[in-house]
Amino acid sequence: MKNLNRLTEEDKMKNLNVPSSNLSTANNSNITFNGLCTPNSFDISTDKMFTQEVINDFITVPGQEEVPIKSIVQIDVESNILNHKVIETPGSSTSNSVSSLGNKKITGKEISISGVICLDITYAGNDPASTNITFQGKLPFTSYIVVPKTTSLTDKFQVSCCVQNINVISIYNFIITASASFTLSAKKIQNLPLVTSTCSCSSSNPLTVIGATPGNILKNLIISSDKIWNQVSFSTNLILPGNFPNAKSVSSIFSTIKIISQSIVDLPSKTPPISNYYGENVLGKKLIVEAVLNQRINYSADNENSTLHSRIINLPVSCYIMLPNNTDLNQKFKIEAYIEDLYSCCVDERTLFSGAILFFKAKEIINCVPFYPNRNCCSCSDNFNIQYNLNNLCNMNSISQITATGSWSESTISKRIYASLDAPIRFVRSASSSIKIISIDTIETPNSNRNLSIEGFLLPGFTSIVNGALVTTITYNSSNDAGSVVTNTFYISFSEFIILNENPSTSNKTVAITPCIENFSVNVLDETGIGIYAQVFLNAKLISNN
Repeated sequence: MKNLNRLTEEDKMKNLNVPSSNLSTANNSNITFNGLCTPNSFDISTDKMFTQEVINDFITVPGQEEVPIKSIVQIDVESNILNHKVIETPGSSTSNSVSSLGNKKITGKEISISGVICLDITYAGNDPASTNITFQGKLPFTSYIVVPKTTSLTDKFQVSCCVQNINVISIYNFIITASASFTLSAKKIQNLPLVTSTCSCSSSNPLTVIGATPGNILKNLIISSDKIWNQVSFSTNLILPGNFPNAKSVSSIFSTIKIISQSIVDLPSKTPPISNYYGENVLGKKLIVEAVLNQRINYSADNENSTLHSRIINLPVSCYIMLPNNTDLNQKFKIEAYIEDLYSCCVDERTLFSGAILFFKAKEIINCVPFYPNRNCCSCSDNFNIQYNLNNLCNMNSISQITATGSWSESTISKRIYASLDAPIRFVRSASSSIKIISIDTIETPNSNRNLSIEGFLLPGFTSIVNGALVTTITYNSSNDAGSVVTNTFYISFSEFIILNENPSTSNKTVAITPCIENFSVNVLDETGIGIYAQVFLNAKLISNN
C-alpha cells in the first residue's frame, strides 16, 4: 500500500480530535445523497419494538489515495445489520417492567444489535489535475431494542434499519466527521432471511466475547422499586497505531469497566417531572457517572500467516442517572457498572470498531469512606487540581424556562483525545471548553402514531438533528525528558436528536438551538490519552419566519 505513513503520522488525531483551526465545515446542500430511507414507507413495529439513534464518528480515506479532500460530491448510503440476538438484562426476575426516574423502561429482555452504515463517498481532491475519487467509508454502531418480558432467548427477529439523514460535519485533509440518524425496528419471525451485502465489517463468527456479565446475574440486579439506574450503548472507531500491521478480521474482544468519578448536577425541581416529546423526564437532581472501559481487541493481520495481534486501549464512557428531587448535592453513591454485551469488527485495514451495551445502577451510601485522605469523595479521579474555564454553563433559571417547551434533549459526550507523539502525558493542568453548534437539520422520521415503544419512547414524525462540537483546550505537563508544558485545542464533535411536535417547514418556522454545559471534566487515561467527559443540554425553539 502506498502512503501508509500518512495515517500513522496523524495517529495523534484519532477520533477526529483535530485542532479546530485546521477544520473546514461541509456544505451538505451541495452533496447528492442516494439511498436514504423514506420514513413513510418504513414499517414501524406494531409490537412497539423500535428505537431512534444518531451516531457521530470519523471516516478516513484509504491509504492508497494520495489526494486530500477539497469537497464532497456524492454519498450513496447502505445499511446492514451485522449481528443481533436476544439477551437477558436486569429486570427479568420481576413480574412487570421496571421504570427509572428518567422514565426509561426495562423488561429483562432486549435485542442487542450491531450494524454498519456504509457510505460510498465521491469527492473532489484539492489537486486541480485529479479526477473525482470514490471510496467506501463506514459508520458502525451498537444499539438495543427492548422486547416483551415473555420473549425467549431463542426467538428470532428481523431487524430493519431506516437511515433518514447523513450529515458531513467537517473535513480535514483525508478525514471526514459525519453523523447518521436512523430508526431501528424489530419484528418477530419464524425464519431469518438470508442477507448478502457488500456493506460489512469483518469479525469471526462467532466472535469471542469476554467480560460481559452473565444473564443469570444481570436478571437479578434490580427489582420493581429500583428507580436509580440507566442503560446506554457506546461505540467508537479506533485507528491502529503505526507499528501495528494491517487488520483483516477481529477474533475476540475482552473488556472491563471501572468507575472513576461521580458528581450531582442541580436541575429545576418540578412535580410532576418535566418530560420532552421523546418521553424522557427531568427531575431536580442528576447523577453524572464517569468510567473507563478497558479493552483488548484481538485481530488477525492481513498477511500471509494471519498473525494475531492485540489493540489494548482505555476508553472513556459516561452516563447520567436521574435522582429524587430531595437528594443532597453532597450525597455519595455506590455505583455498579455492568457490561451487557460487546461487539467488535474490522472496519477497514487500519480501523477497528468497538461497541458495548452498559448498565449503571446507583445506591445511596450512608457512611462515605473516602478513597483519598482529606477528600470528601468516595469515588474520584486523580485530577482534582485541574483548573476549569467553561463557557455556556447551564443555570437553573434557563433550564427551567427551556424544559417547558418539550423540545429538548441531552447529549452525553465521552471521547478519548490523543497527546502529541513526542510529548506523553504526565498530568493535566487546566482545561477550557465551549459549545459550537455547526448545523441543524430537521428531518422526517417514521411515525409511531403516538404509540410508545416498550422502552417508553415516542416517534412523532419530525426530528431536529443537532451537530455540534466542544471546542476544548487542554494544557498538560509532559513526561518526556524536557518535562515540557503542552497546550492543544481539540474539536470534539457530537450529534443529538430532538423530537419536535410539529413540522417547521409547513408552519413557516425555523429551529433555533440553545445549548449549555451541565458538567465537564477530564481524566488522564494513560500517557497517550485523555478522557473528555461532558453533559450538554440542548433546547430547540421554533421561531416564526414572519
